[in-house]
Amino acid sequence: MPTIAVIGSSRTPPDHPDYRDAQRLGRLLAEAGFTVASGGYGGLMEAVSQGARSVGGPVVGVTAPDVFPGRAGVNEYVTDEQPAETL
Repeated sequence: MPTIAVIGSSRTPPDHPDYRDAQRLGRLLAEAGFTVASGGYGGLMEAVSQGARSVGGPVVGVTAPDVFPGRAGVNEYVTDEQPAETL
């Protein structure tokens, strides 16, 4: 299955129009047969992940816990976390 990575802000709140657009993008990509990849954290990364999972699509989160120690962790929609040592 081909993978498309989506890059976006981790600070976009769920009530922002961009968040809804990212959810829709994730859903459309998953429906088209793509695995969705992102940084796996919150904001738009969570939105695109949520959209993909809403239709059963796989979601990869490439996290960097040593680089971002203050982050809450991978979002709940990620099905495959890939921790990286550095960016």
